[in-house]
Amino acid sequence: RSGAEITGQSPEAALALRALPYKRFVIDGEIVALDDEGRPDFQLLQRRMHLQDRRDIARMSLAVPVCYFVFDLLAFDQFDLRGLMLEQRKEFLQRLVKGEGPLRYCEHIAGRGSDFFNAVSSAGLEGMMAKLRSSSYRGRRSADWLKIKCVQSESFMIGG
Repeated sequence: RSGAEITGQSPEAALALRALPYKRFVIDGEIVALDDEGRPDFQLLQRRMHLQDRRDIARMSLAVPVCYFVFDLLAFDQFDLRGLMLEQRKEFLQRLVKGEGPLRYCEHIAGRGSDFFNAVSSAGLEGMMAKLRSSSYRGRRSADWLKIKCVQSESFMIGG
């Protein structure tokens, strides 16, 4: 998003991407560090985000491995897919990414958004993206792509 080059900071994801059968592709996704229960943990990811020294990066790739959760395929080979519907792009992406190792395909949960949101919220996760299945890729947020955050709050009674 910011245009910063982070390939060297996630060697396990870069290696998995190099193993794909195409030399040219553009995949949209998110680098995530998982906790011991397999849930995204931003604090763990922060331990890796600003490392520059190759030895530190190599050490942390073993101590705090990351996964690249991919959810959209914008181009592959000589084909620009941005004008296709999200559902079509995800079909191509699912054929390309098998979801093993550090490269993980994100399913599109169709027609059960409320149930999915409740599960995300119950798990204590940050939120979810809601995308119109027929939308083309625009490269920016729109009414077709919504980030829906889970509000984590607790009620307290204060007595005096």
